[in-house]
Amino acid sequence: MHGSVCIKVAMAGLVSFSFLFSSCAGLQPNRSINTDQESSDEVAESKEVFTENDESTELQTLSGIPIEKNKHVEKWIEYFAIKDRERFHRFLKRGNSYRQVVENILEENGVPAELYFLAMIESGYQPRATSTAKAGGVWQFMPATARRYGLQFDHYVDERRDPIRATEAAAKYLRDLYNIFGSWHLALAAYNSGEYRVLNGIVKGKSRDFWELHRKKVLPPETREYVPKFIAAVIIGQNPEEHGFTDIQVEQYPSLEAVEVPSPLSLAVVSNVSGVSIDKLKQVNPHLRRGITPPSGKTYELWVPSEHAKKLSNQQLASYVIKGVKARALASVDNSNKHYYRVKGGDTLASIARAHSTTIIHLKEINSLKTNRILRGQRLRLSAKSFDPKRQHRYRVQSGDSLYSISSKFHISVPRLKKLNSLRTNRIVAGQSLRVGG
Repeated sequence: MHGSVCIKVAMAGLVSFSFLFSSCAGLQPNRSINTDQESSDEVAESKEVFTENDESTELQTLSGIPIEKNKHVEKWIEYFAIKDRERFHRFLKRGNSYRQVVENILEENGVPAELYFLAMIESGYQPRATSTAKAGGVWQFMPATARRYGLQFDHYVDERRDPIRATEAAAKYLRDLYNIFGSWHLALAAYNSGEYRVLNGIVKGKSRDFWELHRKKVLPPETREYVPKFIAAVIIGQNPEEHGFTDIQVEQYPSLEAVEVPSPLSLAVVSNVSGVSIDKLKQVNPHLRRGITPPSGKTYELWVPSEHAKKLSNQQLASYVIKGVKARALASVDNSNKHYYRVKGGDTLASIARAHSTTIIHLKEINSLKTNRILRGQRLRLSAKSFDPKRQHRYRVQSGDSLYSISSKFHISVPRLKKLNSLRTNRIVAGQSLRVGG
C-alpha cells in the first residue's frame, strides 16, 4: 500500500525535496481490502533555556487539498451515491463516531482535516479491516511503514488498529509525502501506490500535475482512480443530505486518557480495578490482539475512558502482572518510552517538530505549553495523552455570526482567528468553515 519514504536522489526540474530520508523499507504493493469485514513528568533542572519566536516559527496547516469536480470525480460521486449507496452509507455512519477525534488530530499535526475521508475510502473506518497484501487498520498501513511511523506491530499488539495512534502516524506520513511532492494530489497517489511509482510517472509524463499524469496513463490504474474517489468522498461527506444520505449521526467516540500500566497485564484485571466494562476496554483498545498489554516493555499506555483513568496506578496494578509471558521475536524492542523525547542541548520546538514530522502546535497542545520555551533535560510527549472529541478545532459560521462573536466563543483573539484562516478582512459568510484552534 504505502511505499517507504526512502527517496535519496532529487530529480532535477521535477520534484523539489525539502528533506531526504535515510532508510528504506522497500516498495509496498497495491492491494484490495475487505472493508466490510466485521470482527470481534519530570523536568530536569537546568539553567539553559531554549526559546523561539512564536510568530516566526509556528507551523501552520499545510495548504488545503484542491477539491474539484470533473468527469472522473462525477463518476465516483454517482457510484457512491447510487450504485454502492448502502455500503457508503455504512462508511459515513461508522466514520461519524471517529470524525471529531480524527479531524482534531489531523489539524494539530498541520495537515488538512479533509484527510479524514482518506481513511473512509481506505477502510470504511473498520479498525480490523485487512487486505490481501497485509495492510491493516483504519489507515491501511503496511507493517514496515507502520513501524517507521512509531506504530507497534507484533504478536500481541497491532497499533494500526488503534484509530488514535494510527491517525497520528498517518498525519506524519502524509505530511512527509506532501513535503516530497509539493502537491496533495500527488501525495495521495503516493499513499496509494508508493513514492517510486509516482516519481516514475512524473518522469514518464514530464509533469507534476496529477490530472495530466492521469490523462497520459503513466500511473497505475488503481492510483488514477484513487484521487477522484477521495475527492468524491469529500464532496459527499461534507454535504451528505444533498446526496440523499440521512440518519448518519451516531454516538461520539468517548473521551479517553492514556494510562501507563505495568505490562503484560490482562484487560480483565483493568476492568475489575477501574470499573470499566471489558467490552468498553476492548472497544477503545482494538489493537490489543490477545486481551493483554504487550510484554515487549515494562509498561504500556492503555486507553481508558477519562472518568475512570484516576482509578488506575502502576503501584496498584503491579501485583497483577502476568508472569512467564515472553515477547515474540517481532516484539523484542522495549517500546515503553516511545511516546517521549528528552530535550538535548540546541533543541528547539521547531527542530523537534521537524524531526518527528509533527508541528509546534501539536507539541504545545499535548505538553500543555503556553510558550515555545523548553529546557535541556525536559521530557516532552510526542503523542497525545488524552483525547476529547468535544474539543473543536473548526467551526461552521452561522447566520448572524461575526469574527468578534466567534473569537469570544472560542477564547481566541480576532487577529489570531484571522491569521489561522488567512483572512485579510473581517468579512465572513454563513456556511464558511473556520479554524478556531490547533
